[in-house]
Amino acid sequence: MGDTGTLKVTVLNGTDLVPKDLNGKADPYYKIGLVDDNNQYLVKPEKSKVLKNTLQPKWMHGAHSFRLPVAGASGIRIEVWDHDWITKDEFMGGGTVPLHDVEETARPTTRHLILEQRDGREGKDRVTGDLLLETHWMSEKFQKRLALRESDKAEKAEKLIKAVPKDTKLSIDKIKAAAEALIVSGHKGVISDRDQLRDVLEKLGVFNSVTALDALMWSDYESVFFPKEKADSAAVAEALRSYEVRDARSALFWEMLDLNRDGQIDFNELLLGLAMNTESSPQERAQFYFDQFDLNKDGELSSDEVFALQSTCMKALTGAIRVALFVNLRRRAETKLYMSEEELRKACDECASNIHKLGLAQRCTDYIFQTVDKDKNGVITKDEFLAFLMDKQAQDSLKSLIRTSLKELSEKNNKFMDEEFERAINRGTL
Repeated sequence: MGDTGTLKVTVLNGTDLVPKDLNGKADPYYKIGLVDDNNQYLVKPEKSKVLKNTLQPKWMHGAHSFRLPVAGASGIRIEVWDHDWITKDEFMGGGTVPLHDVEETARPTTRHLILEQRDGREGKDRVTGDLLLETHWMSEKFQKRLALRESDKAEKAEKLIKAVPKDTKLSIDKIKAAAEALIVSGHKGVISDRDQLRDVLEKLGVFNSVTALDALMWSDYESVFFPKEKADSAAVAEALRSYEVRDARSALFWEMLDLNRDGQIDFNELLLGLAMNTESSPQERAQFYFDQFDLNKDGELSSDEVFALQSTCMKALTGAIRVALFVNLRRRAETKLYMSEEELRKACDECASNIHKLGLAQRCTDYIFQTVDKDKNGVITKDEFLAFLMDKQAQDSLKSLIRTSLKELSEKNNKFMDEEFERAINRGTL
């Protein structure tokens, strides 16, 4: 490991650890850090939380990051200890992963680490069990090569998606017809797990169509997009219907729409998210949105209905930005980075949280009524709403309002983030 880079180590769980307490259990925690050739820690090791009364601990701590090279470092040592609430903590076993044994890979690899006695304590330490680890080493040079390679493949995938025949692309009409059939069949309006989402997407015809999100999903489709040197648009359309790709697409829609992480997706939010990912015109999408949120079907939207519409739009906008960042940050060569899934998820969750705090739904609702409700009667007709959509100056002002609000977030990150905000704004605003 002569190159500069980052090694990440995750301790997933322990198995069959040695009992240390009178109840036949233990309260294990671990220490982890870089060591020299004599297994001596070079700096104070990091410590995990204590798990009570278990010999099969699952720490779920997340990855520990080590910037390399470090002078004198030859391995990563992990020691498991039993926390004693009264007396001295007891050693439960340890092991060292030599740095030269860790291969450079694009994704984390798992390995078992057999726990052993300490040097010089053979026959004195009582030790059993092992640890399951994930290790992930990438040098800066390797990260840059990955970013360049993935950027090239992303361009190919996007060109193939665009070349798919237009009649196979998802449309508003397809969504409306399928949604009406689902509602008639008694759909309750809440999707509670990914299997149910996959079934609903199947019934909505998503798996027989191509969506805008699919251009982002190139990494999951890579094996079917590029099984050979050349793939055509017909092969792409067929690949999108495969079982593996259906699962990948369902997972991405879940990631985009389950914004509050409560394990549920509102049916209307799903329809809106799908509509945002069609190739339909803004007018077609707007009419669809209006019909979905005109709850009493009187041909008018009250301020509450517009706020509900804007709230859902902002959720979808946030989800679209979140997914775009999650997928694109990894693949854009000019970012010169290749972030792990854990790092990407954390960055995207933070971004989504910050967008939510901006209160954009209420601000957009206020702007729409100020612009459209000329007679101040507190409602907007469909004609007024659609006319607002056709008013370029009004739309530019609305986008400017959102853009200004998001500007601070992008300044805290980078130019690329600003580009993704712009893409999402153009697709998702009303």
